Amino acid sequence: MSVELNKEVVKETSTKKSDSSKPKAIDAQAKARYESEMKKDLKIVTGRFRNHELNGGSIKFIFHRYKDVGTQKFEFLDGQVYSVPYMVAEHINNNCCYTVHEHYMNEENKVKMRVGSKVQRFSFVPLGFAEETSLPVSSIVTVERV
Repeated sequence: MSVELNKEVVKETSTKKSDSSKPKAIDAQAKARYESEMKKDLKIVTGRFRNHELNGGSIKFIFHRYKDVGTQKFEFLDGQVYSVPYMVAEHINNNCCYTVHEHYMNEENKVKMRVGSKVQRFSFVPLGFAEETSLPVSSIVTVERV
């Protein structure tokens, strides 16, 4: 009798997997979301590059986010104005930083380590503030235990 029940369970799960209308709908939604995100990320924005570590310094890097776009090389000089895709400006503002850790005493008087602050190395300051999708200002927050 237990063998028959297991066969019934297998038949029920196999019929549920054969319903192919849901994955196609999900794929269409995911594709539409991917295309709208890519369209936003490829929009050209103009701004001034700032190097916070070395005045007048420069930076070179290779950037790749979408396989349809390919790999791009970028070179920025401190204080110069550039027109770049939104995704590159967002990368500079959100990912070009390093963490500074600090020690603290917890409630049990044990020494623990935490992220005290994050130091921004580079930034891309937008010049057109009237745009509806202005560049995000770096929103780095100190992580602490409350």
